[in-house]
Amino acid sequence: MPVQVSYPGVYIEELPSGSHAIAGVPTAVTAFIGRAPKGPVDDPMTVTSLGDFENFFGGLNFDYPLTYAVRDFFQNGGSEAIVIRRFKVKAAAAPAANTGGGSANAASGSGASAAAKKGGE
Repeated sequence: MPVQVSYPGVYIEELPSGSHAIAGVPTAVTAFIGRAPKGPVDDPMTVTSLGDFENFFGGLNFDYPLTYAVRDFFQNGGSEAIVIRRFKVKAAAAPAANTGGGSANAASGSGASAAAKKGGE
C-alpha cells in the first residue's frame, strides 16, 4: 500500500520479500578438541561448567593441555563449551623382521663368536 504524502520529505515503504530472517544463534559457545584423561571418544559433549568437564573428562592433568584450556575458558567467564575428546591407541612395537639371521640365530651367533674369542685368548 503506497504511503500517503502529506508534506515534503523522505518516505520509506517496506515491502515483504518472502524470505525468512536468519535465526540468531549463541556466539559465546566454544568448541574444544583434544586429548583428555577419560570420557567418550569422538563424541561431542556440551559442558556448562568446569565441574561438568571434570566429571566427564577428568581433572587438570599436565599431560593433557585441553584440561587447562577448558579451565581457563570457564575462569574467564565462559558459560558453554562443546568438548570432543580425541584418542589414538598407541601401536604395539612391530616384531623384528626375520632376514635370514633371525633373533634366535643372532643370539646363538653372538654367543658362538664370544666363545670363539674366549677360546682364542
